Amino acid sequence: MLWFVCGASLLFCGQASGPGFLASPYSAAYYRSGTPGRDDQSIEVFALAGSPLKIPLPVVLGRIAYSPQGDSVYGEVALGAAAGSRIVRVQFEPTRFAGVPGSAGVGKLNSIAVAPNGTIVFSGSYASGEVHDCGVFVLDPAVPRVRKVLDQADTGCRYAPAWLALSVSPDGVRAAAVRSGELDVIDLVSGTVKSIGTGFQEANWSPDGRWLAGLVDGDKEEAVLFDARTLARGKVLGISGARWSPDSTFLLGLTPHGCGSMSYAGTLEAVEVASGRRAQFESSHCRVNQPTFGWIRTAKAR
Repeated sequence: MLWFVCGASLLFCGQASGPGFLASPYSAAYYRSGTPGRDDQSIEVFALAGSPLKIPLPVVLGRIAYSPQGDSVYGEVALGAAAGSRIVRVQFEPTRFAGVPGSAGVGKLNSIAVAPNGTIVFSGSYASGEVHDCGVFVLDPAVPRVRKVLDQADTGCRYAPAWLALSVSPDGVRAAAVRSGELDVIDLVSGTVKSIGTGFQEANWSPDGRWLAGLVDGDKEEAVLFDARTLARGKVLGISGARWSPDSTFLLGLTPHGCGSMSYAGTLEAVEVASGRRAQFESSHCRVNQPTFGWIRTAKAR
């Protein structure tokens, strides 16, 4: 049996079995920074049916991270924008905005990730009193407390040699990151680092804890799945991104195909991990021009 849902928000042509794309309760989302001076920054939500939904935001965000549950977005703000906080949480349904406790000392932010329990892992700089450190840190907002995990001995805490594309394992014990193309797994307790491959640009833990997806660097639209327990290489999927849906069913990516001369724009696409079937969110067609996308779940989007 073949499904043809063409011209709707989701374009899917492939063999149907199981719940598939049309039953997913999650939507692709994209943070749009807006036009300078117009205060029109927002989260755009591309649901499985209908037109895009725009969620206005009160401040401009820098580095961002989507929560593994799909209920909020964490982002970097200018100092003083949120009662001294450097990182804020934007929670949906209804939209609520709050500073993250303990983040006032965060300086330069190169990458940020969030664990299911709200613990934040970031790379960049942090100031504690007169001491300014650079490296990888764990921020526990419940205490609040910041703990340094790795040192980046680099003047200016530069972006290029930093641990980037951070992602936290569901149990909060490990983090994955890419540093100069090398895919590292960081033990957040001991501070040890294990390299599991080269030639990657992104890595993400699946929310169910089974997989670590690494996006291959370069022109290939390819993601490698690693067994999260053994870190052994598994199957390869044709996808231009490695952002897991909260139910660990799909990976989300951004493809420039079909955008013609608009080399700066792309369309969000998803692949069903179990079957390898791919789909494009048609309502996002050539509308996305930054890698600030992920998954969220909102009643308005369903």
